[in-house]
Amino acid sequence: MISLSADGPRRRGLGAKTRTVVGAVVFVFLLVVQPGLARADLFKWIDRQVDGAPGEDARIIDGLKAGPWQKSIFEREQQVVPGGNQAKAAFGKDEDGYSGTKFQEPEPKATDYKQSDVNLLTDGVTHFRLNRAGLIPEARLETKLNDIAARILAVQPVTDVPIRFVVTGGRGLGDANAMHDGVIGIPIAILADVKSEDEMAFVVAHEISHVILNHHDSDWLSKTNEKLVNFAEVGFTSALEFGAAYGLLGKDDQESLQKKALIGWVASRASLFLTDTALAPSWARDQEIEADLLAFDLLARTDYDAGQGPIFLERLLQYFKESESDPFAARRAELDAQAASQKNLATAIAGFVGKLTLEIEALTADLEERHPETQERLDSLVDYIDERYEEMEEQLDAREADSSGWGSFLSEPVVAELLTIYRNSWETRNYTAVENFKSAEQKAFASIKGRGSSLALPRLNFADLRGIQGEKNKQLTNLERAVQGPEPSFDVYRQAIRIYRDDGKIQKADALIEDAWLRFKEPAGLYPFRIDAMLRNNDREAAQKLTTTCRLVFRDNSKSCVKASQGKLREWESEQSAGL
Repeated sequence: MISLSADGPRRRGLGAKTRTVVGAVVFVFLLVVQPGLARADLFKWIDRQVDGAPGEDARIIDGLKAGPWQKSIFEREQQVVPGGNQAKAAFGKDEDGYSGTKFQEPEPKATDYKQSDVNLLTDGVTHFRLNRAGLIPEARLETKLNDIAARILAVQPVTDVPIRFVVTGGRGLGDANAMHDGVIGIPIAILADVKSEDEMAFVVAHEISHVILNHHDSDWLSKTNEKLVNFAEVGFTSALEFGAAYGLLGKDDQESLQKKALIGWVASRASLFLTDTALAPSWARDQEIEADLLAFDLLARTDYDAGQGPIFLERLLQYFKESESDPFAARRAELDAQAASQKNLATAIAGFVGKLTLEIEALTADLEERHPETQERLDSLVDYIDERYEEMEEQLDAREADSSGWGSFLSEPVVAELLTIYRNSWETRNYTAVENFKSAEQKAFASIKGRGSSLALPRLNFADLRGIQGEKNKQLTNLERAVQGPEPSFDVYRQAIRIYRDDGKIQKADALIEDAWLRFKEPAGLYPFRIDAMLRNNDREAAQKLTTTCRLVFRDNSKSCVKASQGKLREWESEQSAGL
């Protein structure tokens, strides 16, 4: 049987009792306001989380219920149809047979926004468009992945699973991602790094397993919890402001309401903290392990070499070990330098608060491991194989991965060209980071040859280099070429909008904002700019409604939205630029 070394103790995350106690704090808060459908599903979901480690009693695949795939809690609650036109039997293709990432212009929405209009979970294709790496619009890559997916889906009992694979410009081996609507993004770096189609099939099966097992119900929980916290905070604040402004609250009433607001804020923040830093990571660990186990089950039923699963996890483990770094090191050094030059009590206190905040953030980051310990995943998968597949040992060991076929695929002209383009683009960013601008330029020019001339990431990385070099016109040229390309990412739009606004070209900026608003389906990062444009057009009512939506739904953008509603967006932008 497969035998792999596993050093160190095995971590299993939170125990069932701990999870139950911590979960109760959060879910009591949630259940007060949940409608019947969500509440029923929530209890089923809680029961699933405390049942124990995945694969303890039987093979995961044996627990799958035959029949049509069920949408996530969020989609059923909101009656949201998963994004994209997806034919049930043609994986990755729409009704026209197109398997690329064709953009279809949506109908413009009215400015009379309502809370129900805002989707808490972005559809899969839009999610990947919003990421810096962006999408690679090449049907050959998608077809290969979707063909692998079709072979895997054919051996399991759940029908009508709306799987669609897309390929991103990502460079991380751990950055594959399945979305709640069945859209799965695979970084081109994984295609380049795996040594066989069998190894790639494990990655494909793992991501498919997340969709089959409805693991995205945890996203629904986190988003719903955050939404409720925002409602509570905004509601208390608005009540205080309204009551004080119109004399409806006396001093004692205001103080009483402020105390209640503080208590509510602490409780809601505690609920949010527990969900994000205790429950979610624990569930994420179990979900990743469960997806690994089901992926092995799926491959064991095909003619793929299922033993390539542990081999990929070993590769992933080595990748994470080589890329480990302390993200807080630079900020610690900066605060230490400031502490050495402090001259009065006020700055000393500010420095102490800064360091305390930093260490709390570092502690939170340790708790919030979004990708579980890869060693734990590897250990769990090897144990599962030994325990559940002992009788199939000879049969599984007889299979051999076909590396030559995968090598031929990577050597196809269109695939080889894209791999070269993106490798050069990644190296552009690497050289730029260490201020080796001569080498960065060489790689940047190489990355925009041929098809790379209109691809988002090569142009974006080149634009970053030109910006650092002080070549604003050349920076903008790269961004404009990317905007005109087949799949511009959100970062391309955002940078171009910023340059246009800095140069006083407000009409050009507004045109890009409008285009991006539709293309990326009302992204949080554009709310302040839309509010600013509405005020300049004297549409104050629409601006106020959009500001309220922003405060209720998008916590990270709340402050910038409020600034925009006060006509101070330029001031906010200047503050942010000064802080970079």
